[in-house]
Amino acid sequence: NNYSINTGNDHYGAYQFDLSTWRSVGGSGYPNRASAAEQDARALILYRERGWQPWQCAGIVGLREDGDARSGRISDIKVSGSPSRPSSGVPAFPGSRWYHFGDRSVSIKRFQDQLHARGFFPVGTGEYGPHTLAVVKRLQSLNGLVPNGFIGPNTWRLAWTGKYSAAGAATAVPAFPGPRWYQFGDHSASIKRFQDQLHARGLFPVGTGEYGPHTLAVVKRLQSLNGLVPNGFIGPNTWRLAWTGKY
Repeated sequence: NNYSINTGNDHYGAYQFDLSTWRSVGGSGYPNRASAAEQDARALILYRERGWQPWQCAGIVGLREDGDARSGRISDIKVSGSPSRPSSGVPAFPGSRWYHFGDRSVSIKRFQDQLHARGFFPVGTGEYGPHTLAVVKRLQSLNGLVPNGFIGPNTWRLAWTGKYSAAGAATAVPAFPGPRWYQFGDHSASIKRFQDQLHARGLFPVGTGEYGPHTLAVVKRLQSLNGLVPNGFIGPNTWRLAWTGKY
């Protein structure tokens, strides 16, 4: 593997990180200037958070995810060098795994207390009960994430950076229809539905079902404005943004 490669297409290093993805797993500077050990470690973090999804080539060659994929388990990964400081004053996600209903920990209390400081929650107890679950799901929904109730790195950040409002009339978002994620060059009725929803909000022409350059540009902008990695893929989180995302 060529760890120092710069391909000239805004992807760097042995794992071809773009800068936003590199930073989402704690990297700083340019990936191709980091050590091989750091690139290996941050690629493993990414795999445990998102599986093979960030690497388009994985789908092309038919790689399958194992039990490690999307597990959220990162505490055993040692990254060489000094850890980067989180942006926007957000402390690093402290979990060795993702938190869910029924858990209790000081990290959950820290999450709750941050929401309390913003006026969204009572003083934290560290107990992940029904009230926490409802607030987490609403926080996820309002910020374009799938409302699954898990507190992982992306949801953790929302306690500091996410928008929030009291529950009102919820926006009805249809379930993500894809057997796989959609990308540039695809054509389907589901892509047309996505485009037509953007059209209904005044953000796109009437849909054709063709994933071309205009769709790619709008999808990347939608992702960027709502805190997702602007990779151009339409998966469950990006699908929701057609209904709930800011633009």
